[in-house]
Amino acid sequence: MTQSFPLSPNMRDRISEAADQYERLAADLRRVLADGYPEPDDSMPLMDNFTVTTRTVPCLRGTAVGHPTLVATEPTTTSAIALLSLPAGLVRTQSRWYRLGQRLAQDDLPVIALGLDRGA
Repeated sequence: MTQSFPLSPNMRDRISEAADQYERLAADLRRVLADGYPEPDDSMPLMDNFTVTTRTVPCLRGTAVGHPTLVATEPTTTSAIALLSLPAGLVRTQSRWYRLGQRLAQDDLPVIALGLDRGA
């Protein structure tokens, strides 16, 4: 069953662009599994003078009730948020959908890669 929450044209564009990007990533990963790594070529940007680092990504922290592998009595942190809709009461993380329960803090929500739907 789906819920009807209107999406702005901007939000639709951002969701479509992100879906395309994830589909390209999935296709590349499947090609690596099937055929190995591609040959480097000039169509690929060069990352020069690089180092491996980490960055912070938006995620949720809270109690995951009904999660298939996590215990509901322990606070947990989700994978990166892909889509968050407060009106729909849903968040899609990198790994799964979650229903949103009670919000602990009313701090300003961060702008996330795919987008935040605060409603109209």
